[in-house]
Amino acid sequence: MVSRLFSCASKDEGTELIVHNDKEPQIKAVKTRLQCRSGLNLAMKLTEEEHPKLHLCGVKSDGPETIFYLIPVGLRQVAIQQVETQCYIGMNASGKLFPAETYTNECKFKENVYENYWCIYSSVQYKTVNPDKQRPWHIGINDIGKAVRGSKAKKDKEVSHFLPQPIEMHMMREPSQAEPLLGHSRRSSEVQHSSTEFNGSKNV
Repeated sequence: MVSRLFSCASKDEGTELIVHNDKEPQIKAVKTRLQCRSGLNLAMKLTEEEHPKLHLCGVKSDGPETIFYLIPVGLRQVAIQQVETQCYIGMNASGKLFPAETYTNECKFKENVYENYWCIYSSVQYKTVNPDKQRPWHIGINDIGKAVRGSKAKKDKEVSHFLPQPIEMHMMREPSQAEPLLGHSRRSSEVQHSSTEFNGSKNV
């Protein structure tokens, strides 16, 4: 926690008062690209339509649409925020991925190293619950760049494996569920409501 120190004078003795400034950067996020084992970079960009909307996809390029913040929000838990739009990746109760303007529990993902430094990101909020076991739902993109439904993105499949390519560390505030995202002003046609699916139509 970043704090500011003030001195308060009194007749008897000096008193130091610690004032916490919650608006100051508090945590270290990693600015990075996430390269999928399918051969594409994870990206968030506008669809090429008459009325464009944000979607999650895989691309071969390494443009600004492929740069994200990995923000620690718990023990081995991260929020994934696209730098350019400042929208978070979210997963809903159907396992579909969507761009979230506001940080919620649907934007929390557990980060695990699978093998050879490839990472998998599973929803903290949703999973398949069977009588004998629970199976996490993962972020995934296939080899043609489409988002994969979380329930179909299994941990042993290449579509769910991502290799972070860190660019730099970035100090920022811890995400708050009580506040909308801050930063760039965006036209309403550029960012849809959180129910918008990343791939522009429906997830695989």
